[in-house]
Amino acid sequence: MKTTNNFNAPSLVGIDELRPQSDGSATNIENFTVDPSTGAWDNRLGYEKFFASSAAYLPFTNQERIESLYVWNTHNSAKTYHLFEAARTGSTTSTLYYTVGNGPTGPTLETVRLGRTVPTNSEPATSFAPFGRFLIITNGHDQPAKFDGERLTPLGWQSIPGPVTPWRVDTDDGGIGNEQNITIGAPAGQTTNYLPEGFVQNIGLGSTTNDAKNAYKWKVSWVNETGSESPLSPGSELVTWVTPSGGTAFYRNRRNGVYLSDVPVGPSGTVARRLYRTMNLGDGATTDGNETYFFVAQINNNLETVYVDYTPDQFLVNLAPEATQSILFPAVSTRFSATFKGVLFIDGGQANSTRIFYSNPLSPDSFSSSSYFEVGVREGGDITGLFPYYNQLLVFRENSIEMIRGDSVNGFQITPFLSGVGTRAASTATTIPGIGVLFLGNDGIYRINGGLDGGSTIKVSKVSDDLVKTIKRINKSTVARATAAYSPKWREWHCYVPVDGEEKPSLGIVYHMDKDAWSLRTGFPVGCIATDQNGELIFGHNTGYIAGGGTYEAGLFVITRKRAAGYVVTGGDTYTDAAPPTAIYKSKWHDMKSAPTKKFVKYVYLHVVTKGDNTIPITYYMDFDYNGTTSSGEKMQRPDHADQGVYDLAAFDTSVWEEGMISTIRYPVAQKGSSYFGFKVETTNDIVLVGYTIEFSVDGTSTIRGKR
Repeated sequence: MKTTNNFNAPSLVGIDELRPQSDGSATNIENFTVDPSTGAWDNRLGYEKFFASSAAYLPFTNQERIESLYVWNTHNSAKTYHLFEAARTGSTTSTLYYTVGNGPTGPTLETVRLGRTVPTNSEPATSFAPFGRFLIITNGHDQPAKFDGERLTPLGWQSIPGPVTPWRVDTDDGGIGNEQNITIGAPAGQTTNYLPEGFVQNIGLGSTTNDAKNAYKWKVSWVNETGSESPLSPGSELVTWVTPSGGTAFYRNRRNGVYLSDVPVGPSGTVARRLYRTMNLGDGATTDGNETYFFVAQINNNLETVYVDYTPDQFLVNLAPEATQSILFPAVSTRFSATFKGVLFIDGGQANSTRIFYSNPLSPDSFSSSSYFEVGVREGGDITGLFPYYNQLLVFRENSIEMIRGDSVNGFQITPFLSGVGTRAASTATTIPGIGVLFLGNDGIYRINGGLDGGSTIKVSKVSDDLVKTIKRINKSTVARATAAYSPKWREWHCYVPVDGEEKPSLGIVYHMDKDAWSLRTGFPVGCIATDQNGELIFGHNTGYIAGGGTYEAGLFVITRKRAAGYVVTGGDTYTDAAPPTAIYKSKWHDMKSAPTKKFVKYVYLHVVTKGDNTIPITYYMDFDYNGTTSSGEKMQRPDHADQGVYDLAAFDTSVWEEGMISTIRYPVAQKGSSYFGFKVETTNDIVLVGYTIEFSVDGTSTIRGKR
């Protein structure tokens, strides 16, 4: 006996590539977002130019692939920098730029640094790490640097200051070369040859005792705009003199000032120099090993090269830093950087690929000789990224994850966190409120959530099991160029990866918080992606301008609800909107709870939000066939009511604006019996798919016996 049945999917979830598939899931979902009012799959999206009002792709006139991108907000988000790197056509090197918004002359680009290294396809993009009012920029090739919004200056101290040159003390105004007479004399207007007792005791170097031996040495350091202090210079030459007890009365038993020349000028970014000096060494019988230096003065500029030291010993209170407290920058080829607890953490680069160095507190340029961790004593491979997460710093490695905790007061500690799970795409690590950290691992997408404080625990789970086929498509040799960002506006995490042998990101994997579900993005040329302070998803083009290539896209773009997949340049400064992205919804394979029973599908009902007169067909399939049957197209209008008004047919001041309404669109299916049934919606027209119903009948027919 034939019976009629319905399968209802009133609400839809995401892709499920496992078999069998869960109810409400889909075999494929491409280029859909979530409609916030209905929770439905909504294909009204696209992308457009970053500077929407500019002609063609200005100011991106000859930028090729965008290699890196970072959105840096300063001044409480009142000023935003969009920093990116790209090679110009015909150049073998890259340039670091930032955008300057729509001004009187239109949008422009500010060049920060020319001649930067273009990373290979297997290397990660440049790392950006905010530190106070600076942005730390490292890429493993070029000199690590920090950006203050105007200038790019070196990170860390690449050299130490040279010693100052103290002139010999002329105790009797003899005028011999390389001597200076700076005897502390009587105050102005005083005619006596003898000074008041208090003045003699408080100004000048040396002893006032008859025939006393005096000896001093100096060191100097640089201080830059971050407040970081360089390593100290070598000690100066020893200056000695004997306190006169005879001769001209004016020079007897006097203290002296010492003239210092060749005070070293520091590198770019230096704002001050600090002088340190020994106390009186007497007969000068000393070595570098037992000299003790004290702070004397700070020269608050990077210009003057002379100084007169007349600060007496009793005013020397603060000891100079130990030689181990500030060393030359320990990792000139550092690739990854992160700020954690007011300290800058960096990796050792290719030369020390399992070592992590960390700076002195609040001083990103100063590193102590003992401030490092060596993770190579444990299995896990090279360091591949650093990522701060709540009260810990995650250290990603090729096949493991370590964790740094603590602070600069009580000390930092590093401990193993997870073995067997690592990543070569640490730039995909993203914090999502209420979710934790998502990142692309070597065999899927993982989530880290929770913490270790207040009795809580930190957990790791794999969240991409439903995407088993998609994950296998990822090109592991170039996965380091994968890129990800989270948008609170869209409530989506976007991860773009190279697949099917591609060398650049070519497929987007999107996690939708509102559905706790996955979908895919195709046709979006994302080379790198970031989120601005408004939650907008901004990306750099993965190809860019091609000389002689005719039509092209170049520069930065924004994912929006504009129904166009970018633009096509038609010549000069003229361009047209490209077609909207093609949206695909392919249902799960339905066995209607009984695979052996043959089902005769009669109708597919799509539950949609009405979207006008554009027609949308469906294609239906049976028993996992690749070729399906396409139905006639149906308008997204209510079948049993008068059509709603649409944009191009509405009359001004007459037609009434109507919101889209949930309606059911019926598609007839002419199909013989099948064990499994599926359908696909593929369109560039607007559709908001809420759910669907499949009407079918059964007559007791079952699948035939297996073949021999």
